[in-house]
Amino acid sequence: MDAKQFDTLARTLSTSGSRRGALGSVAGAALALLGAAGPGAAARRQHHDAKRRRVRASARKCSPTKTSNRACAQFCAAVFGADTAAASQCISAGAKCQGLCDTCGTTTAPSAVCCPRDSSGLCTDYATATCCSTGELCCGDSCVANNASHCGTCTTACTGTTPDCNGTTCVCNADTNSCGTGTECQGGSCVLCGDCGQPCCLNIFCFPDPSFTVSCTAGICRCVATPPPPPPVFGGP
Repeated sequence: MDAKQFDTLARTLSTSGSRRGALGSVAGAALALLGAAGPGAAARRQHHDAKRRRVRASARKCSPTKTSNRACAQFCAAVFGADTAAASQCISAGAKCQGLCDTCGTTTAPSAVCCPRDSSGLCTDYATATCCSTGELCCGDSCVANNASHCGTCTTACTGTTPDCNGTTCVCNADTNSCGTGTECQGGSCVLCGDCGQPCCLNIFCFPDPSFTVSCTAGICRCVATPPPPPPVFGGP
């Protein structure tokens, strides 16, 4: 209860009147206090405080200087062309710590900005210009994820025996054995079973007959019968 509410309640109780009226005033004041301190009040205060902190943080963050404004103007001119409407929009946003100067940074190469471009290589539309995030590629005039559909480049799609993308390289999938029969996925590449002692053949055991051994024939591991050793030769000529 704050000081104003306490004074109001005290005056109400000291004023002559019926007992019923006094009790009604007390009940009304109590309900008002409950409303101020109810379950939603704390959440409202927290929301208000958080909003106020964000506004203050934003105000502290945006403190452009002549140097930063000059760098932003040069960057915008390099991206959109000097004295163009798009460059003016870019510079105006930068003065408010917004737009490309803020999100891309003025040291970003103009060619790294993703946007529709004219025949001179300049961006033509400020509204759609952006800088792609880490793990994205600029394809055409929009950012796309660097994945199996665009692996390293916009035109590289990973299919067939190498359906996965590892950075900029299409690789095979060991879990699904995308390499197919007779081969296996080793280190992202498809290799023939048994080549250079690959685990494909090393992990095969021929039971219960020990006379069978593992052999790699035409890239496929098989258990084959081991010819018995020749009989010993006794005696001499």
